[in-house]
Amino acid sequence: MRRAMQSKEYKEAAKAAETLIDHGFVNIEAHAICSRAYEALNNSDKATFHHDIAASLIRSILTTGDGKTKETAFEVIGTFEEHIVMSVRGLPALGSQSLIPGKPHSHDLLEVSDPKTGEKISVYFNIAAFYPPKGL
Repeated sequence: MRRAMQSKEYKEAAKAAETLIDHGFVNIEAHAICSRAYEALNNSDKATFHHDIAASLIRSILTTGDGKTKETAFEVIGTFEEHIVMSVRGLPALGSQSLIPGKPHSHDLLEVSDPKTGEKISVYFNIAAFYPPKGL
């Protein structure tokens, strides 16, 4: 899917992304690629549809908290969503990552430097959806 987009093989990119969506509708990246591929193919209806789905999925994560503490952590279903949230916030997706095991949920803590200010930023993610507490 990514290679097809990079090679400007938009029909192949859309086909691969649609296949991923068929196996997991909440795949934000696949919706985003579909949107860009369909836009390049001049199919504005499908481009808009997939853009709106990707935007709604991102909004659904951003409204779960502010990521500033464990108690207000963003709820995600995979580390790929952590990377998307960081990107949307204008922060690097990679930095220092720490697993904070706990009950009732475990958390990921990403610590990065804000590229605009150089300030150290800590972002918490509730990872209960894919890393349940031990004993469950």
